[in-house]
Amino acid sequence: MITKAQFKDACKKAAIYTIMSHPERISDNCINDEEVVAILVRFYEKIFRKVYRDKEESKECIDINEVDEIYVIAFDCLYKDDGITPNYVIYQENMLCLTSINALYEILRSKIEDDYYELERDIDGLLNMWSD
Repeated sequence: MITKAQFKDACKKAAIYTIMSHPERISDNCINDEEVVAILVRFYEKIFRKVYRDKEESKECIDINEVDEIYVIAFDCLYKDDGITPNYVIYQENMLCLTSINALYEILRSKIEDDYYELERDIDGLLNMWSD
């Protein structure tokens, strides 16, 4: 299960990973790190709101199925033509966001897998305490 705080932390890690691992894409588009961060933060905020919008306070976590839907949600959150921003800028921003969404997905999946293995170890420990 991924809490809101864990999701935000994963977004931060994905943004950092994107900036650090794709400097050529960023420099080719003539934007600096601060602009990249602003683009990604707005994008991730849209995703965050869609993912957690209908959650009750008692269930403020997402599960593996919701993480698997992250790509669908991300495509819905891409920047749209607003009639003001040139299309090439929208395209560049969307390519940046799409580059980062895979990192976000991998981070979220890894967190869930870590939780699974931790729970499995706990259960194994309890089962090993049984006497034969």
